Amino acid sequence: MSTYTVSFLLIVLSVIGFLLVKYDQQAIVDLLKSQAVDNSLLSHSLNLSNRISPAEYLSHGQYWRLVTPIFLHFGWVHITFNMLWLWELGRRIEQQGGAIHFISVVFFIGVASNLYQAASTPYASFGGMSGVIYGLLGYCAVFNFIVPQKSMVLPREVYWLMLISLAVGWLGIFDFLAAMANTAHLSGLIWGCFIELPSALLTRYFQRKDAAE
Repeated sequence: MSTYTVSFLLIVLSVIGFLLVKYDQQAIVDLLKSQAVDNSLLSHSLNLSNRISPAEYLSHGQYWRLVTPIFLHFGWVHITFNMLWLWELGRRIEQQGGAIHFISVVFFIGVASNLYQAASTPYASFGGMSGVIYGLLGYCAVFNFIVPQKSMVLPREVYWLMLISLAVGWLGIFDFLAAMANTAHLSGLIWGCFIELPSALLTRYFQRKDAAE
């Protein structure tokens, strides 16, 4: 199998999610998005009124909605931007930590960023890989700061660009073009840094221990 199997699979699933949205496959999209409608819990009807919260749809066993919104994208710019960064960041982490480690990181950040976004914008639908992308950025930054590795190095301009994009989102400068899941972006970044910190510290410890022996 390819070294970047998971990265490639995530891109394929995201493209499928984008095509489902683009070609108005509403029945499937409704089952994947961040918010359910109460009729769908009872009879799978597609009445789009009466949206329900994550706590309510989780109580009905619809746990997949914690993750599946990351695969839904709402335009060519949205999907292109996210997939380029997913490939650039994801393959580095997958190569460094392996497929299982990488999918675990994506899963955790995806769930965390989706929950924080849902809490900040109750009853609003959202989607996209951006929260995960910011999490992967934070992961790479912490790892490379503590345990410098050539494979994880990113140009400093990348970090500035992403942080400026994050700030622009919070300022609402481009809200007239599209609403941004700003809480997902910020929470993804924070959690990406947080989950990598102990791993990077342990890696540095064992590297120094091996060097001393």
